[in-house]
Amino acid sequence: MTIDKEKLKALAKLATQGDWERDGYQVCPVANQNASLGSFGKSTDAAYVAALQPSVILALLAEIERHEAWRTAFLAERDAQMRQRDQLRAENDGLRKALLEASEEVATWGAYASEYFQEKHDLAGCVAKIHAAAMAKEAAHD
Repeated sequence: MTIDKEKLKALAKLATQGDWERDGYQVCPVANQNASLGSFGKSTDAAYVAALQPSVILALLAEIERHEAWRTAFLAERDAQMRQRDQLRAENDGLRKALLEASEEVATWGAYASEYFQEKHDLAGCVAKIHAAAMAKEAAHD
């Protein structure tokens, strides 16, 4: 069911304002109890109509509008965070690729270094650590 909120709001604003009460099977404004707003076959119907005062309808509509505004803001924030997440994922993928390329370059350059230099700086260990770090993050990312 679709609620025509604008129509309800207009009707509530045009209706007799102020508190309503039921007197048996009739509903009347408290300010003018001689003006009956309607007669009902059942007193429960009269109680129901009296409970739906214009102020109640307007308050319910205002609450719906607040919830709709919150939902709109929430969805906009969610979308912004998703875009940021996607951007960060792309940046991480690029950094991971660059890290792997750097480890390959260190390994290649290390092949030209003296054995003493390779052992002193543990080039093989450095390359292994860089490669392991990049691959571990990739595995955790997937």
